[in-house]
Amino acid sequence: MDLEGIFAYPAQRARQGEPEFEKTYLGILERFSRKYHRYRPLIALLEGRSGTIRKVAPDGILFLGTSFLELMLETGSRTSIATLAQDEKELLTARRHAIPRHLAWKWKSELYRARMAVSAESRLQLLARTVEGIEAILRSSSPRAVVVKNDSLFLERAVIAAARLAGIPTVTIQHGLFMQAAGMHNWDGYWTDHMLVWGEFFRDLYLEWGIVPEERIHVLGYPFPVATDPGAGRIPPRTLCLLGQPWELNSEALREEKHRIIGELLEGVARDGLELVYRPHPAESRSRLRAAFPSLRLTDEEETLTGAIGRWDLFLSWTSTALIEVALHGRSAVQIGSETIPMDDFGAAGACHSIAGDRQGIRRFLEGAQQGGYPPMPVSDSYIHYDHDIAETFSSILGKISGQDF
Repeated sequence: MDLEGIFAYPAQRARQGEPEFEKTYLGILERFSRKYHRYRPLIALLEGRSGTIRKVAPDGILFLGTSFLELMLETGSRTSIATLAQDEKELLTARRHAIPRHLAWKWKSELYRARMAVSAESRLQLLARTVEGIEAILRSSSPRAVVVKNDSLFLERAVIAAARLAGIPTVTIQHGLFMQAAGMHNWDGYWTDHMLVWGEFFRDLYLEWGIVPEERIHVLGYPFPVATDPGAGRIPPRTLCLLGQPWELNSEALREEKHRIIGELLEGVARDGLELVYRPHPAESRSRLRAAFPSLRLTDEEETLTGAIGRWDLFLSWTSTALIEVALHGRSAVQIGSETIPMDDFGAAGACHSIAGDRQGIRRFLEGAQQGGYPPMPVSDSYIHYDHDIAETFSSILGKISGQDF
């Protein structure tokens, strides 16, 4: 097995024209590693209290993290589950829901140390040692499958490599929107044994591009909860909510384009008597946004997406998964187009409205919005399937993968 491939994804993104991605990702890991070493005594105490994963029953499922919490809990009502908690938030979530867990913080820190090793020999030795440690936990827990939310980043690839050595199948669940415009090098599916996607649209693209063979890709549907009727909002709207994206982490050109569009929207809403609020992405700097746009109103830091959906009238973004979630909730959602930012046309895919992001396009949009021209529209089921009993679908897919019924 090519263990060096565990570190390949960020450098690959840099070669594809996103030079800031690797620098940003390594910076995040460095801060995480420092935090881990600072609190290592407390972490050791927590590990001692929580213990490692109890031996999972032969039909059990092991999740990396708690991103798919609702799916985990529903699956846990059918079979045993456990998690590899990556930070204090995931640990507390697992403890709150009595989910057996093992702390994976140390592995993340070890992977950063290995990546930054001076010599290739040291890097490979440290990497092999980390994968062996993960493999030992997987063998002792004996799950039927290991589930991750991507197969690209360091820890996810290390877990997949360890599972392969232990003879345990791995499953990656689509966690965000994959777009043709961004290039297939950004997609998951290259390392995992099985890829679970949100709809037939994504399955067909995977097959068309030859990323995975047909027997390794499955339509799961949207894996997060969706409220059935949160309210329609005001039509025409008075307050527009722009869902932020950290384009500056990819390149300076994308940052400039994002700032141009924000400026155009601020100018337009001031002219037309509307209001614009901005919901920053977790990776965006609120202080930098305030410095660049003093008049831009930011949403409260504690406000969840669900809370925002129930509060604002109409939502805009570029390629944010949150925009599609807004549409799934039955709210007005509009994609802002751009010739600079790589994106697929969500409108053509049947996901939401789409507009041109130049000055004229934004002006036409604001005029149309005032006339109620962008009402909620249903998301095409072939683009994103929403299954009210997703745990049943998930269990069925895992049954096919393992050859055993749950």
